[in-house]
Amino acid sequence: MNVVSVLSQDLIITGRPVTGKEAFEMGLCNRLTSCGTAVGKAIQLANSIAKFPQECMNKDRMSAYNSVYSSSSFEDAVRYEMENGMQVIRKVRIFKIIYSFSLFMRIGIILVYTYINNIIYFLGVHSWCS
Repeated sequence: MNVVSVLSQDLIITGRPVTGKEAFEMGLCNRLTSCGTAVGKAIQLANSIAKFPQECMNKDRMSAYNSVYSSSSFEDAVRYEMENGMQVIRKVRIFKIIYSFSLFMRIGIILVYTYINNIIYFLGVHSWCS
């Protein structure tokens, strides 16, 4: 039995409460906060995580679970990570291309509109002067 199994068995069998410091030392949590600051720190953490693209976060989480529970080898885990990661990367590239094209089209429309207005203005002034 490894140390984690012994600790988890102890907590399950005895049902004893664990302090935050003890939970941190056991690896049951990865952050400690001062008394009264836990909610604020949790909101800060949630906001920092929410800045990342959700699909990317979900693929990363799936890859982590796959590597721990489903992969038969390191190569299998890397292959899974690459296949799922590339799906997101392709989507991001496509969105960037579409956005760039739509931006280019908007600039083109503005230029054409300005050009047509200048021609109309020139024709109007020219015909008025004639």
